Amino acid sequence: IARELRLRDIGGIIVVDFIDMKDEKHKRMVYEEIKKSAQRDRSPITFSELSELGLMEIARKRVRPSLTAMFSEPCSCCDANGRVEALNTTFLKIERAIRRFL
Repeated sequence: IARELRLRDIGGIIVVDFIDMKDEKHKRMVYEEIKKSAQRDRSPITFSELSELGLMEIARKRVRPSLTAMFSEPCSCCDANGRVEALNTTFLKIERAIRRFL
């Protein structure tokens, strides 16, 4: 789980449901394993032990900007309330279309 969060750069509050995990020993083992694998993460990450319902809460800060921020820019027509495709993204789409045509 920690590896997937790191690879996909998932940030925010994540809740993982370990459904039907009743044994406290198994809950502890899962918690320790996730704690160990989270040490390799360069992003700040905190997590709770599994609850009675088998839920683990994970809070992780995103390292890079979101994909929306990377491939769009604030809209100049609506006082930056919306977002429009960035010029370099539009350019790359046009370039790909031309290459497909040729």
